[in-house]
Amino acid sequence: MKIQFLGSTREVTGSKHLITLNNGKKILLDCGMYQGKGMETDAMNRNLGFSPREIDHLILSHAHIDHSGLIPYVAKLGFEGSIIATHASRDLCTIMLADCGKIQEYDTENLRQVVSYVDQKPYLFDFSVKDNVLLGRDVDKTYEKACSTAHVDFVDLYSEDVKIDEFSDGQRQRIGIARGIVGSPLLLILDEATSAIDSETEAHIFRGLKQMSTTIIVLSHRLSTLKSTDRTFVLHDGQIIDSGTHDELVQKCPVYTQIFEEKEE
Repeated sequence: MKIQFLGSTREVTGSKHLITLNNGKKILLDCGMYQGKGMETDAMNRNLGFSPREIDHLILSHAHIDHSGLIPYVAKLGFEGSIIATHASRDLCTIMLADCGKIQEYDTENLRQVVSYVDQKPYLFDFSVKDNVLLGRDVDKTYEKACSTAHVDFVDLYSEDVKIDEFSDGQRQRIGIARGIVGSPLLLILDEATSAIDSETEAHIFRGLKQMSTTIIVLSHRLSTLKSTDRTFVLHDGQIIDSGTHDELVQKCPVYTQIFEEKEE
């Protein structure tokens, strides 16, 4: 018999212990949720350390969330085994797991506040520019600053009479970037988010972004974008093959050098 301690090791939440019997059967003792805020807690809850489909039985010692909170999650991922618990634990779980759902909703909302993603084609509603940037969030105080950083200087920021469908792709991207930074996220992901913006305006935007207390991850094939980053990671065939500044990569990475030379042409 083998016992693995997958949760609550040197912690007070997230209790999970995997027991593998000599006949190959797998028993999970408790399926608890780590409790806390932010990306680290979210990652700990998602990284189970086992495949739910391989679990034959789940033994629940009691109904506290730090012992039962991830049962819905493992069920969603394919767990179909039996759950062994006392009647009291079963009855209490009908209440506790509903509360657990509220906790996860809160954590998801918290994650959305600290992580922002802007893609190549941000969807804009037939609203004013302000409503498209704020999306109902109570962040009016940072609205003008976000629009200035994103170089949204082609329209009256407070006008209700705008025709969103007449904006160019580059203008729409600038509104998308303003939307992404207006809540002052801790992590900003820009996925080809400046591909339709001219180089001069893009440089203005990145100068502003660098003044923010935000970690920025940029996905791009555009040379001007790559030059503005502090560190570039080169992906090839799904693998990171090198990293460094633009000048360093031109000297040492053939794949990056090839991209650089092609863009220069």
